[in-house]
Order: sequence, then structure tokens, then C-alpha cells
Amino acid sequence: MKKLLSIAVIVLGGCAVQQPTPKFELDKQANRAAIQSGRQVEIFYHADDYAVVDLGGSKSAGLLGILGPIGLLAGMTANVAHSLDSKARTVRRSEEFSKLIADNLPDQSINRDFARKVGDLLEQEGRQVKVTKVTRPGGNEDLALSMSEDLVPTEGYMQLLLRLSAGYGATPATDTYKPVTIIEYALKDADGKALMSRSFTRYYGQSDKTFMTYAGLLDDYQGAREELSARLNYWSEPLYTEIFRFSEPVAAK
Repeated sequence: MKKLLSIAVIVLGGCAVQQPTPKFELDKQANRAAIQSGRQVEIFYHADDYAVVDLGGSKSAGLLGILGPIGLLAGMTANVAHSLDSKARTVRRSEEFSKLIADNLPDQSINRDFARKVGDLLEQEGRQVKVTKVTRPGGNEDLALSMSEDLVPTEGYMQLLLRLSAGYGATPATDTYKPVTIIEYALKDADGKALMSRSFTRYYGQSDKTFMTYAGLLDDYQGAREELSARLNYWSEPLYTEIFRFSEPVAAK
């Protein structure tokens, strides 16, 4: 008992435990020369496809702690939903919300805007950039290994593949719909060799733009979309920095 208490005190006291370096950072350092030397970058993005996930009070609390507040949105719905109704409701509402935005805002795309913002940052450092729309890379496969049927890289260009998810999620039956973004990226050199990749989810529980009901979300679809756009665009500079910027100078040889 004393031993367990001592362990608890150490944990609660914030004892510094060195965490292993994330794989994407190790890959970045290992492929530094290739990342810095690629002066042409083609950024691939796909059409917007919003998700509305409502777990409706299903027995999801423990699972959500592992998979994130609402799992991986539509891509993981089948795994987090504990009833056919939850899965069917997610598919139906996601399609309805996506269609509402597409029909009323046909010339707008938060995914395209995000890709272009990353591209602008690359151009500011002197790189040549192309932004290309493709079919969304399939399923839950590793993005570095996944290919769209129409993804044909331009010769001589590094490839930055983006798989983006944005939407609203509610966990318990009494919860409000809150914005969520998932950003997945994979960087390849001009020959198609994978250099680094990462996926991260953000759940904006403190957002001012939340909705008590699904009907309320539909009524303010434009405001909801603007919130998701702002949340997604926030990550354009951190993503660019994470991939292409190196803080320390190149070591002399």
C-alpha cells in the first residue's frame, strides 16, 4: 500500500518523465536534407466532406477516452457507435449537413483554403507550389500508403498529401454539438519516397459556436462552416512549421 501511495504521489507531483521523441520528428530529422532541398511542392487536397457525429448517450465513455472525444468522426463511426441507430444517424446527418453547405456555398472550400494557406507559406520561402484537388484518399489507411485514383504527381515535385476531416460532435445525449478537426498529412519526395507523416485530432470544447440541437446546427450552417474554417485554418502555419522549418542550423561537415 505504501508503495502504491508513493507512486501516486510521484505521478501527482509531476515527476518529470522523459517522453520518447515522436516518430514524425525522428523522420523529419532523418530526412532533413530531402525536405530542405525540395524546391517544388505539390499539395494535394480533396473536397469538403463534413461529419456530424451524435453518439446519443450510447455506452461510449470509456472508448472515447481512447479514440478521442468522438473517435475519428465519420471514418471511425462504425467502431465507436454501439448501435445501428448511432451509425445510421451519423451517416444520414453527415450527408445532409454536407449537402446543405455544398448547395448553398458551392464555390467555397475550407480544405482548398487550408491547402492554399500552407502553399502561400511555402512560396514565401521561395519554393514553387502547385495546389491540386484529388479524390479523398481512401479509408483509414496510412496516408503515406494510400493513393487516390486521380493522384498523379507532377514530375520533379515533392508531394504533400492532406486528408482533412471537420465537423461537429456530441457525446452524451445532453451534450452540445462542438467543432472537431482531424488533420492527416504525409510528405513524400519527388520520387514518391515517404519522408514523414502525422495525424492529430482537436476537439474544441470551449468554442463559442456550439449547438444544443441538430436542428440548430442546420439553421446556422453558414456560421458552423465559418467556425470550422477558422479552426482548420489556424493549423496551416503550425503544420507548415512542423514539416518544413528547422530551428537549429545544419551541422558543419
